[in-house]
Amino acid sequence: MHALTFPANGYTAAAGPALFDEGRGCGSWVEVTGARGTVLVKIDNLCPECDAGHLDLSTEAFAAVDDPAKGVVLIVSRVVRDPPVADGLAFKVKDGSSPWWLGLHVDNVGNAVASVEVADGEGPFRPLTRQSWGWTLESSPGAGPYRVRVTDVHGRSAVADGLTLSPGVLQPTTVRLY
Repeated sequence: MHALTFPANGYTAAAGPALFDEGRGCGSWVEVTGARGTVLVKIDNLCPECDAGHLDLSTEAFAAVDDPAKGVVLIVSRVVRDPPVADGLAFKVKDGSSPWWLGLHVDNVGNAVASVEVADGEGPFRPLTRQSWGWTLESSPGAGPYRVRVTDVHGRSAVADGLTLSPGVLQPTTVRLY
């Protein structure tokens, strides 16, 4: 899964299987320290060949922590709880979604996402299933507009209203988890 939005400074990283955790780590933020300094990077993809502790940093992030000409460098990293998030939650309905199947990308959460639920209008919330690239509801989500409840790994939830069945369109909100 690629992040829907990128930090303005371009500081992103692909994480190995342990940190990416089948998509659970996507959208998390990691503090990375190298010879040149410390930066926050957003995990935006899987690096299948990366060992635990190895991050495949974007060009911008790498240059901020060490000399890119070195290729591979020693860094110290840690996942950051409640990192500063510039914007509210954002959603993108996956291409191929319909009133009978829904694929959903969630962004700007800050922490790893524990669960996503969707309700058609004022109906009851129904849980989505995690995929490596996002979330799906396999049976009849309805035509929308939807309410979406996002819960992070620390138990905080927020509900965004008015999500439409508009595949491929980024739908930003002002709703935040913290």
